[in-house]
Amino acid sequence: MVHCACGVMAAVAAKIPISVFQGVYSQNYTSALNPKHKSPHALKINRISEVLIDGAVLEFTRIVKEQRKKLCFGFISLTTNFVTDPNHHQSFGVVLLNLVAQKYKLVDGQDLFMSKETADRISDKLQSGFATKALLEYPANMEHFSKPKTIDNVVEWLTESHKAIKVVSSDFNQMAADGASNAIGSILESEVQTCTERANDIDLSICHAHQNELAGGYASGTHKYAKPVNIDLGEILEKSHVIQVCLNCAKSRMDVVRAIQKKNKHDPVLAPKPANDTRWNGCHDETKHANMIMGYVCLAIKEFLSPEGDDCDLLTPDEIANGDYDRLTYTDSEKMILRQFKSTSVDAKQFSLFMQEKGNTNAHLLFQIQMVLQQSKAEYFRMMYANAICVLQEGATLSIEETAKYHEVVEMHKLIATYRDKYANDLSHCLEIDKCHLPSAYTFMAY
Repeated sequence: MVHCACGVMAAVAAKIPISVFQGVYSQNYTSALNPKHKSPHALKINRISEVLIDGAVLEFTRIVKEQRKKLCFGFISLTTNFVTDPNHHQSFGVVLLNLVAQKYKLVDGQDLFMSKETADRISDKLQSGFATKALLEYPANMEHFSKPKTIDNVVEWLTESHKAIKVVSSDFNQMAADGASNAIGSILESEVQTCTERANDIDLSICHAHQNELAGGYASGTHKYAKPVNIDLGEILEKSHVIQVCLNCAKSRMDVVRAIQKKNKHDPVLAPKPANDTRWNGCHDETKHANMIMGYVCLAIKEFLSPEGDDCDLLTPDEIANGDYDRLTYTDSEKMILRQFKSTSVDAKQFSLFMQEKGNTNAHLLFQIQMVLQQSKAEYFRMMYANAICVLQEGATLSIEETAKYHEVVEMHKLIATYRDKYANDLSHCLEIDKCHLPSAYTFMAY
């Protein structure tokens, strides 16, 4: 029991794994087991660890080479994630590779994965007839990730991890990820960047809520991948975010907004709440809030841009001469687009919230997917203000009875139509709705 307690103290006292061997608790533990034992020097421990790691990498590359020779391509699954050490507040990146490989039983009873080349070389140490196929889970990389977890940095890190163990893009058949949207978007970007290097497709597996989030980010232009996105809508959403941040950055600027709200007899507690602009759901929430105070924001910006205002130097001479503030404030067109975006993206927002709840059955999930795709493909949607407004897609028509239900019918802006089309198509692709994985009795029509 005393030895067990010393061992626990030795394991938990060190901040990094290698220093376990150098700690005073570790020395006390080894001395209790064997008073004559002397811990090796730290440099020697590092060298031993490097040799062990290099040996494992070399053997794994032999296994991959043999599998590639037999299977040609598509035999490795990749899982990536980022975890944070709560004690030292450090972020670590993890790349885990899975493939089927040969496992051999040694004469001493150990079971080890190894290549055929290695097995032939040490055949005298193996039990004959005990080679079996099993799933090999190999941690290709786990290291401190000090860079910002942007898509470019993560893709570069994944590429470096693959090169270190001599794995090529065509070896993969599936990539899975969890975590923040940038980490997940990175495997999508990696798949797009390597598609010209291989003949095989790679299946991407992430949770449904994240797939929905990424589909919305792609459709709204707030995520940037190698494939084309809805750039114009994304620029408007980003401009709105900048306007909100610039107002909320100082109490004196918010005092101007509150004064305008009071003058218009409006509750002055409403203020910009800039969301994290890397999450598309945040774009929906931010737009919803911006729509509530957009009129007051425009009046405040006009005051800041006046000759006596704090921001008058932001205007160019031509803008001052023409009284043109469009570059720095909401235009009428942008107001209309943001109002339509808030209304049409609410279905996807609610869908994401639904999928983040636990305990949903597969049948219920399939029903919700069907509903959100139907709504996103509909020719019109409803906006709620003081009176009901119908936003109608170009070329669509409403019956007299349907038209009578609305106070006004307006045309859908082309950026919003593009958003709806891209969102429905991308979500359908991410969730593989168009593929028949289920018996026909459990499937529904793809929209």
